[in-house]
Amino acid sequence: MRYLIRLLLFIFCLLQVTVAKAQVQCVEFDLSKMLIKLPDCGVSNASVTGITATGAVSFKWIDDFGNTVSTALNLGEVGPGSYELIGITGTGCQNSTLINISADGTPLPAYNVYGINTSCGAANGSFHIEVKNLPDPDGIRWVNAANETVGTEADTYNLPNGTYRLYMRNAEGCEVLYTTATLQSIQPFSVSFENSVVVNDVCSQGLGGVNGIVIKSGVAPFNTVWRNQKGDVVGNEIELKNVGAGNYSLTITDRCGSEIFTRNYEISNDMMQLNAPLLADVKLCSPDRIWLAVFEAKKTGSYRFYDSKNAFIPLAENTSGVYEVMVERDIKLYVSHRLGDCESERTEVNITLGISSELLPNTITPNGDGINDKWDLSWLRYFPNPSVQIYNRIGQSIYTFNKNKMYFDGSSSGKPLPVGVYYYIIEPGNNCKRISGIINIIR
Repeated sequence: MRYLIRLLLFIFCLLQVTVAKAQVQCVEFDLSKMLIKLPDCGVSNASVTGITATGAVSFKWIDDFGNTVSTALNLGEVGPGSYELIGITGTGCQNSTLINISADGTPLPAYNVYGINTSCGAANGSFHIEVKNLPDPDGIRWVNAANETVGTEADTYNLPNGTYRLYMRNAEGCEVLYTTATLQSIQPFSVSFENSVVVNDVCSQGLGGVNGIVIKSGVAPFNTVWRNQKGDVVGNEIELKNVGAGNYSLTITDRCGSEIFTRNYEISNDMMQLNAPLLADVKLCSPDRIWLAVFEAKKTGSYRFYDSKNAFIPLAENTSGVYEVMVERDIKLYVSHRLGDCESERTEVNITLGISSELLPNTITPNGDGINDKWDLSWLRYFPNPSVQIYNRIGQSIYTFNKNKMYFDGSSSGKPLPVGVYYYIIEPGNNCKRISGIINIIR
């Protein structure tokens, strides 16, 4: 029993040690007692001390060029800059913290510093310092990763990829690290045709094109050339517009010119069915000049006016849908809507002179047999302001024409009229003569 208790106590202690070790998984930094000594003017004698790194067995200090400047916990004999302290455990787990060492003295003005990345595989990067209304910077010095001075002007050119430090002198005459910047290569020339879309022409109007092509990367300016199947240049934009049916080729290069992208596209011509135009027949009392007009004329395309249904050459063609014609006899005109190479069916328009006797019967038989039950007056709708009055023998008005009832059915106020003779007066309007006569009701 005593042996069993000792064994259990041993296992419990072993578990406690294991848990304690598991709790310290990686390096933990304590910067609460850190002391940074700033460098003297022009001397690399800055230092960092007082950092505690729990769990670490080795260390590395890395500067902003990626160089290892120390392998001790304390850092010494360095200049101003950014330094990364990396702590590593015995199992290889590592953690890091970033320490910035600034220079002592008067702060420098806030200049706008920017770089232009390299391109075309050449050492053509550059850095630029915008001064504007600030004091001119003193002691400019651009330094590469090899600690070589590569430029001393506000505009420094012909630089390869890499990380650079910019130093300036402050008011006390000390050289100060102003900033660190990196130049990278502009991505190689790349064009995406994945979402390109061909837009077909319609009725040979020259509305075809290609869109959706995207230049993803490269060095501007880009040279874009569209050619038709004859080799003629038809466009210099990435999007092709306003061309007819045919085969087209695209060539794109960037400023480097080291790679060329080409694609071929075929644009078709789609025909469409156009609705025939709407026009009303016209009735005239006498020869006259009229303006024949399409109802709600479209703003696209044109209208053609023919003198026969199968005529090849139109009398006139315009975009307004209005045609002036001198009418001296009954005629028929035919009107179509044209859009490019597409043309609608032709609408027949009847233009007649006078009012024929067929429109003025002298008898109606409103007995409900469907034959001659009413006097149809709908033809009056072709006149601008027509009026019709029908009277009985004693001169009482028993019918007045209106657009809701363009007929006389032998009734008045819904009641059948007696058989007999009635008198009518028609005023067609439009300078037409008054027409009068009799109408008999027979049942």
